[in-house]
Amino acid sequence: MSLSRKVHFPCPKCNTTMDVTVWDSVNTGLMQDLPKRIISGEFFDHVCPTCGFVCHMEYPLLYHDMEKNIMIWVVYKDEDYHDRVQEIRNTDLAKGYLSRIVHTVDELREKVCILEAGYDDRVVEIYKYLQLLHYQQIEPHLNVEKVFFVHEGERSE
Repeated sequence: MSLSRKVHFPCPKCNTTMDVTVWDSVNTGLMQDLPKRIISGEFFDHVCPTCGFVCHMEYPLLYHDMEKNIMIWVVYKDEDYHDRVQEIRNTDLAKGYLSRIVHTVDELREKVCILEAGYDDRVVEIYKYLQLLHYQQIEPHLNVEKVFFVHEGERSE
């Protein structure tokens, strides 16, 4: 099941109040193009009906793929973070599922991209860490802090 709610939000450009659909939970079985829209970032974009400004909104969310048994929670590191993580860990919903907690929409986008490409996200995270160490050693003046996975094209076995 996907759960949404409407919020009133002022456009950052023209200050017109617009109604925006915010999702608490999304299910890939109910939204066929959801993984593609999450990966591209389009899912979080809202267009002001008055001036056409595209506003990118980020918020906590549960991404649920029932076919692949995947649940990914976006949980921001705020004052409720530890309580929210404990609540997720204690839920029966995640039993039998690949469950992940990410801290930003960009991390959700990356995790969905990895899983849609058919890769083991744990292996990708280890590889990213090794790449980060490598870049920090060979290019210390660049101050590389993060490495993101991007997949283009078909997976070759």
